[in-house]
Amino acid sequence: MTDKNTKDVYAQIVDRIVEALGVTKVEFGQRLDVSKSVVNSWRITGIPGKYCKVIEIMLEKTSDPMTKKDLRPFDWWEVFPELKIEHKNLSHEDAA
Repeated sequence: MTDKNTKDVYAQIVDRIVEALGVTKVEFGQRLDVSKSVVNSWRITGIPGKYCKVIEIMLEKTSDPMTKKDLRPFDWWEVFPELKIEHKNLSHEDAA
């Protein structure tokens, strides 16, 4: 079960994406080949990891670029373990 604060964050993420792309939720869904109801469900459940890379690419040239970590703030290290390794390597470099 997702708590209210988590749902609020997920909703904000979807809203940021739609705003940054300058599209409606329907148009955003069409770009990913999903329905508006699926996009609306992401406001509660979060964006599935399999869509995060393409969304990250879509947002690269916008005024609000977001990374996979931004798109999955509560579990990015589980969904994208390669980023955890990358994060760990960067932390060690900073300490040196």
